[in-house]
Amino acid sequence: MRATTSTGLGALLLTTAGIANAIDLDVNSTDSILSASKTVVDNILKIYNNGSGPSIPGLLPDPYYWWEAGYMFDSLINYWSLSGDDSVVQPIQDGMIFQIGPDDNYMPLNQSKNLGNDDQAFWALAAMTAAEKGFPLPSGTNVTWIQLAENVFDTQVGRWSEDSCNGGLRWQIFTFNNGYNYKNSISQGSFAYLAARLARFTGNSTYSDWAQKAVDWTRNVGLLTSDGAIYDGTETTDNCSEINHVQWTLNAGLFLNTGSYLVNTSESSAWNDLIWPVFLESTQVFTDAGASANSQGRSIITEIACAARNTCNVDQKAYKASLARAFNIFQSQTASSVSTFNGTSSADAYSRAAAILRTSAQGAAAQCSGGDDGTTCGFDWSSSEWDGTSGIGQDLDALEVFLANLPAKALKTANDTSATGGSGSNGTSTEEDGGGNGTSTRTGTVESASSSTSGAAGLWSTSAFVALFSAIAISVLRLSM
Repeated sequence: MRATTSTGLGALLLTTAGIANAIDLDVNSTDSILSASKTVVDNILKIYNNGSGPSIPGLLPDPYYWWEAGYMFDSLINYWSLSGDDSVVQPIQDGMIFQIGPDDNYMPLNQSKNLGNDDQAFWALAAMTAAEKGFPLPSGTNVTWIQLAENVFDTQVGRWSEDSCNGGLRWQIFTFNNGYNYKNSISQGSFAYLAARLARFTGNSTYSDWAQKAVDWTRNVGLLTSDGAIYDGTETTDNCSEINHVQWTLNAGLFLNTGSYLVNTSESSAWNDLIWPVFLESTQVFTDAGASANSQGRSIITEIACAARNTCNVDQKAYKASLARAFNIFQSQTASSVSTFNGTSSADAYSRAAAILRTSAQGAAAQCSGGDDGTTCGFDWSSSEWDGTSGIGQDLDALEVFLANLPAKALKTANDTSATGGSGSNGTSTEEDGGGNGTSTRTGTVESASSSTSGAAGLWSTSAFVALFSAIAISVLRLSM
């Protein structure tokens, strides 16, 4: 993952005769990166629109699940903020607002039968990106992006499950769904990442306390090791005593992002024991070590758990986007905390991250050479020929690794009155109004937040109860057919 310049594999990939129709990419040119990104965005919207537009705003066509649509909007907002391309604003607004659900917490009734904590969190993370980057709200909207993110956080705090394994979030929300007895890293990581971003945006330490609690639980149960390995999950039925040791780029990205944001928030090295091991482990595990790598060796991001056997499913083909973006965030959010870990300095780490992103982007551009238009993106970035696959996941991977080669822009906070759709009219909010305008007045310790489930109970009496009833009704109807 540590390429150096546009020489080596990148140059080979871009000059191979068989990829004349591949996306042209110069990783040293902002215009080239944005042009390549635009091509991929057009492909993404073509899939999303499915011919004449989405059948339901915010939903991708089969075979894609709901979480990936939120993931997609997050990436499209990231693209908008770096490119200024307003052509994507309307579809993002339409989808993000249509899916908020009756209680403004991304629990729409159309997803009630299979809603997971991670699914809900990815939509909240997209709303968080909108707040941080000043993405505009549609006129007449009575909720802000930051309020949506805070509402999701509040519902998930209410689901923190002390009744098994001494805490943690279950994967699935409802007892009748497969995965309810599974506590996994993606649920803890997406929750911790949301909390860390809320802490930076609002300045409220309750959020950073919860991020710490989620990371500590993940570490204590054995899903996060001292070496930075992040394993998939564990079953509550055996009190979380057995660990599924599969590692995914998505989980690494979530925890690396969590630590990076908290370093930025605290301006201290207190989170080095999270970000450094996860970063260093990721550079060793999630890279291509084969003959296709350049002379620098391990340099191209790969989904090690499934790519070599060609067994990655639809979801897993989108995971690399998380780690690519995390390497960029790692560089931008931790720059003020100069340090050294096990002989690796911050400068060396940033150089290594940038090199990986360059070579991976070059590999991704070469893979975007399929289909009738010659720009359909494949999955195997180590190959100079299109691998024959295509989809939203492959497109999001390519988009994020392209954009990760651009300098990050400053993120807004609740005190930034120019944060369109983020902070609202006066930059403050209260607990009574749901935290909708930015600077929350929430107080209390981690313990009080953990035990204070009255707000969550209230939410369960509305959206979750209706969702549960809806899901049961759907199941009954299916059984009667």
